[in-house]
Amino acid sequence: MSIQTLGKIAIYGAVGSVLSSGYFYKSIQDKIAGSPFYVQTMSVVRNHTGAMEVLGEPLRSKFVSLSSKANTMNGYNAQLQIPVKGSKRSGTVHSWSSRKDTSEEWFIEKVDLELYGSNKQVTIYLGDNVKSTAEGYAT
Repeated sequence: MSIQTLGKIAIYGAVGSVLSSGYFYKSIQDKIAGSPFYVQTMSVVRNHTGAMEVLGEPLRSKFVSLSSKANTMNGYNAQLQIPVKGSKRSGTVHSWSSRKDTSEEWFIEKVDLELYGSNKQVTIYLGDNVKSTAEGYAT
């Protein structure tokens, strides 16, 4: 086999590896974004008047860091840090969810909002008790 042929094989292999890595990364992100605990968390944020006032419409979520130890998911518990960006501000949504059995629905235990540039997390949802404003944040 010639060096030229080996070079082509190496290039095609590298391109294939990069493309498949990107595909699998996007596939994992789509599964997380479609999970009930993620969807419910984002619904809590979007329905929270104070949080939306501070962040601004439209609200977009970004990819969850797969390498962060703060993002953990198994069949019973999920803890996520979801980067979000609105028209006014950006931040991180911290979410804790659980269920007692894999056949049960997910229960959102707590949702906090942390704006970029602030070291303060504000609880916007706790169990079934939704707070009416994102206390501590000025628009």
